Amino acid sequence: MLIDEGKVVSDLDLGMYDLTPYYSESDDQTLVEKILYVKNDLRQVRHIKNKKVCFAPQQIEALNYLKKNERCILSAPTSFGKTLIVKEYIYVERPTSVVYIVPTNALAYELENSFKENPSFSTYSIFDRKKIEITYLINDEPLLFIGTQEKYLEIKEDLPKEIDLFVIDEAYKLEDSTREQRGYKLSESFLDSISLRCKKIFLLSPNAIFKGFEKYGFQEFDSLYNPVDKVFRIVDEEKFYPTLYEKAQKEKSILFCDTPTLINDTVDIICSYFNENKYNEFINFLETEYHPDWSVVKLLKKGILVHHGQMPKYIQNKMINLFNKNDNFSLLIGTNSISEGINTPTKNMFIHPKSNRITSNKFLLKNTIGRAGRLGEYPIGYIYSTSNIDDVVRENIVIQLSISKDEDFEEIENSINEEKIDALCSDFGIEKEFYYQIRKNTHYSIGIISKILNVLKTDLYYPSISNLPFMAQKVFKEYSYSVAKIDEICIRGVLQFFYKNELNQKILLNSYKDKINFYRKYNNNDDEISNSTIIDYYMRFLYSSLEHYIYPIAKIGIDLNDAYSEWPFGEFVLETLKTFIERYNKRILGLSNINQYSEEQKVILQSLKDFGVSINDNTINLEMIIEIENQLNIRYSTYDIVKAIKFLAENSVKNRLKFIYLKNRYID
Repeated sequence: MLIDEGKVVSDLDLGMYDLTPYYSESDDQTLVEKILYVKNDLRQVRHIKNKKVCFAPQQIEALNYLKKNERCILSAPTSFGKTLIVKEYIYVERPTSVVYIVPTNALAYELENSFKENPSFSTYSIFDRKKIEITYLINDEPLLFIGTQEKYLEIKEDLPKEIDLFVIDEAYKLEDSTREQRGYKLSESFLDSISLRCKKIFLLSPNAIFKGFEKYGFQEFDSLYNPVDKVFRIVDEEKFYPTLYEKAQKEKSILFCDTPTLINDTVDIICSYFNENKYNEFINFLETEYHPDWSVVKLLKKGILVHHGQMPKYIQNKMINLFNKNDNFSLLIGTNSISEGINTPTKNMFIHPKSNRITSNKFLLKNTIGRAGRLGEYPIGYIYSTSNIDDVVRENIVIQLSISKDEDFEEIENSINEEKIDALCSDFGIEKEFYYQIRKNTHYSIGIISKILNVLKTDLYYPSISNLPFMAQKVFKEYSYSVAKIDEICIRGVLQFFYKNELNQKILLNSYKDKINFYRKYNNNDDEISNSTIIDYYMRFLYSSLEHYIYPIAKIGIDLNDAYSEWPFGEFVLETLKTFIERYNKRILGLSNINQYSEEQKVILQSLKDFGVSINDNTINLEMIIEIENQLNIRYSTYDIVKAIKFLAENSVKNRLKFIYLKNRYID
């Protein structure tokens, strides 16, 4: 666009462009601007009160389509403004009960934040969990659930029987197989929206050809309109980093990498271009809490931010806030965690030359380049790569609804089929009530439950918590053997209290330095693996493998033993499970008196742990958790826990200093 290049544009040329997304009211307006104002004012976004923002005609068309139709697929480019349109629908139509499912906790936290900080939605109770002891619902209370499919399935029994609006963001993930647990849970949530006869169901997705959705009565609104233009530029590989450096000196820029490992491999070359940054306080904390060799620390010292899914949530939040609000930070390096809707407006998007996976994953590619440019902020987004990705972006993508395939639909049907359930219960010597309890607690399919019961019956060669990753690998298709091999060491490095080095000295496993040395010892001192990569291994274990694959198996096993003391566990299995749970409570939840905490308080502790707070007797006590609990409404979320800590840092009588520590370390 000529205007973006600083060239003089006539009023006639100006009129050729739809400038709606970039228009804001001014006291000094030309005639053309006044004409635009009158036209645009009719399309003003009503839920945004602190500034004047106007929809483009295509966005108004999409909004009207959502109003008229009950089951809609909103298919449009990433920067089309789908979230903005749904927010406007909620504000204007005021549905009493809303379920809004998003793919990641990071996106849920950010989306909830945007709703709660906007007074236009102040009448809604916005949440992702409910206090356990509360069993009643307040009639006609406006409710807005925001969370992942896992969070939805945990709380769905406490939602109204009739939902006014059910939204699934990044709905292209409905093609994921039900043989994988996240795909299964998303498909189950989708079928819930159908069986509950929700008044409105919106599926939000990048442009694609949708197959199998017509069976459920969905109609598609498809638009190729993009409120920001995209310019693709191919850069010679030897000029890639100099170009990145040049742009990041003056403009917000993001470098996409396939994996945290690729970020680690890129650290030295990127750091060689940038000078030291003076932002020391956060760096000093990360060096102490983790390790000076961690790539995140090294890059931050150069004024470069990092965001990926294998880091604590509070660090993710810190990185995004610095990128969005601090002009001293113009470069963010990230993985697909920045591609799925996180609010990272940037002018330039660089695709790492070795990011091979993105070119084969067209949705990931479209979502990633969609970060370049932003409605009302950057009218043009620039995408830099060392190969031609423009052609790939333009290729059609087909989304096949997974449950439209017989084998995937059967996985869901079998889980509620009485004959199949009876057969499983008979095979494994359990009652149906116990099966239903597992389903309620985990929302696993009958196939996954059968695999778990099988591994619990299988003999182990010896009693050790290092067996658990391999047990999980036999259950979950997406949990690979190569990851289990890494986690075999990580689980011990995290849950053991100490180990003995080559000199037979007892070394406590308290710091990441200790954990790195432990990993190296049991990985045959492989010097090719960097300290930063080992830290990422531990973090992936803590925030993914441990919670999503390993702990659920152990918990089902312990519950099984409590219900059936004579159940035929495999040799050494029960001993392994009991050791794991004991270590988990002490090392992960970090409290010596965990049994003093109520189930509700344990949920709060778990939320703090998931946020990345290091929980131990020095940082958290029962009084503090009670104070936090007293600040929470019947329905709440991690956002509200964080808000409570901020409040108590100023107002707690007995624990103010400890709350100040939590606030300074993990929130500010």
